Amino acid sequence: MSMMRTFIGFSLLATLSCHAETGVQWDTSTVNQLALRCDGAEVWRLCFDPAASTKPYFDPVCVAGGPSLTWARPPDHVWHYGLWFSWKYINGLNYWEEQAGKSQGETFWSAPTLETRADGSAVIAFALGYRPSATNGPVLKEQRSIRVSAPGADGAYHMDWTQVFTAGDQPVTLDRTPLMGEPNGQSWGGYAGLSVRLAKTFTGVESVASTVGRIPRDAANRLDATAAAAEQNGLVDGKPYGVALLAHPANPRAPGDWYPIENPDAPFYYLNAAFLLKSAFVMKPRETLTLRYRVCVHPGRWNAEALRQAAARYAEGP
Repeated sequence: MSMMRTFIGFSLLATLSCHAETGVQWDTSTVNQLALRCDGAEVWRLCFDPAASTKPYFDPVCVAGGPSLTWARPPDHVWHYGLWFSWKYINGLNYWEEQAGKSQGETFWSAPTLETRADGSAVIAFALGYRPSATNGPVLKEQRSIRVSAPGADGAYHMDWTQVFTAGDQPVTLDRTPLMGEPNGQSWGGYAGLSVRLAKTFTGVESVASTVGRIPRDAANRLDATAAAAEQNGLVDGKPYGVALLAHPANPRAPGDWYPIENPDAPFYYLNAAFLLKSAFVMKPRETLTLRYRVCVHPGRWNAEALRQAAARYAEGP
């Protein structure tokens, strides 16, 4: 199996690797981006230009041969980046929302290492840091690996995220907007971490959690759940698609908490692996925290049983 290993911090002009049998092409022609194309149509695109966004992100994210299932920078929340990771508060500073294109705290990263294969699979490795400002050293460091599978015959694939966070010389408090019932709590509190903002073209969206099935919306259009996996699915151009997030059972606070939003009036369809949903997490100096998730992009609607099976496969290993 052929493999291309590149360090990308600049535009690689006319760099397309096409596998004749599968119709897979790797596109690195846009500065600080990597895209997978299948038979000429984009499957996913990774954007990692620090001059253009405050976090690395995937958008579009499509089932191979299908429409985009994500929405980066919607006008209601321009800091939503399709499929992306962001902490909310680190030591009291906001790393989530943006004002004039900047967050209060800064997420920074070096150019990733990219390994691309002729079958459409890839391994992406980042070194990231979190600091109060560009003049400060990082209070938290992260090593991030994303292993993307090749698309299957039905266009489905998955992304395995492994994130290892290391605190600096001082304690680190990872926190979120408090929930109702807590001091200064809000009905929309609790989110932080790996997130997906679904495309505005979705209709008939449903959210399900693997251990409890369909979760009815509350008054704030939220569907908080504790489960090994959750997904949002619906119709785009009359065809069903879904994006599922699976938490690895080795994660702290397993099986996992989920923060979906389902508001068709906006439209606002969102799913978050809400590691901090119920409480903050405090790291001691130089302590590490490892989080692992699988993102499944697939045609059709997965029900609770399909999610349980997917979560079991993920727990068993590759």
